[in-house]
Amino acid sequence: MQIQCPSCNARVSLSGEREGAKVRCSECGRVTVARPPDARSAPARRASGLVIAAFAGVVVLIALAFLLRRDAAERARPDGPRGAHEQPLEASTDARTPSEAGTER
Repeated sequence: MQIQCPSCNARVSLSGEREGAKVRCSECGRVTVARPPDARSAPARRASGLVIAAFAGVVVLIALAFLLRRDAAERARPDGPRGAHEQPLEASTDARTPSEAGTER
């Protein structure tokens, strides 16, 4: 069985009966549990996949909540919902009517 030190990445060959035993790295001195490299990676990959899926789910829920809240606010407006093509009328600073404004010379 080949194992790799998680600190210094040194590789060493051990007999299969040492699997699960604590071993000390001859290069850096770190004590670790003897496991084949692929035995560690499978649960780690599953766990990281679950974290990514959970994060994506939270993002989708936040986006849906935002859209529903915005839609409810638009429907609650006293003048009704506005489309993207409709703009609110702005008050003119000119107090004259359009017919009075056009008679100037």
